[in-house]
Amino acid sequence: GNLAALNMSGNIFMQGNQIVDVGRIAGLGGKWSIETDGTMRTEGAYTVAIKSYQGELIAAAAVLSIDHKVILSGTGTLVNGEAIISFEEVQASFNDITSTSAPIEVVAMPTGPVSIYLAEKSHNGFTVRQIGGTDSGVTFDWIVTAFRKDYEPVVAEVVETPPPVVEPPAEAPPAESPPVEEPVVVEPPAEAPPVVEEPAPEAPPIVEPAP
Repeated sequence: GNLAALNMSGNIFMQGNQIVDVGRIAGLGGKWSIETDGTMRTEGAYTVAIKSYQGELIAAAAVLSIDHKVILSGTGTLVNGEAIISFEEVQASFNDITSTSAPIEVVAMPTGPVSIYLAEKSHNGFTVRQIGGTDSGVTFDWIVTAFRKDYEPVVAEVVETPPPVVEPPAEAPPAESPPVEEPVVVEPPAEAPPVVEEPAPEAPPIVEPAP
């Protein structure tokens, strides 16, 4: 029947049968999960068991990267000092699953005593040329790293900030010329008229009475 929830106290043995139409599976404490979109997440490691020539299973750890990238490698040969590597000829599906907008990274190392440089590169391949020579038959090893299709790096949009408006400084009012002080004319004090003392009036003569 249809169940809203199923709590088990033991193991489930499927006897080789399938579990289909699963939305999400998560481990204890959320340490690993298989998401609805197929993304596998784990706090552990991605380990692949590879059977050796001696029949032993050897655990190999997957190489991790912050970005989603696809790697392709190979060997090229210089002809008259040049070699053109076409991804379509090496692995036709490589440029079908890699980004056409994000740049690729190319590393080339010659196996002979020559100097080479990367002349051109694109989503379809790259060109290597010899420095100061036109040798033929010299091989080189190369490795290309490209971003996975639909997982290109997000480029932050640069918002141009208009320059600040600098207002011209306000013109200072013309300096007023200091007032011209009129010269102060100091008049000499007026001289007081000389004081003329009047002579005291003479006292009348004293007349003594006759005896």
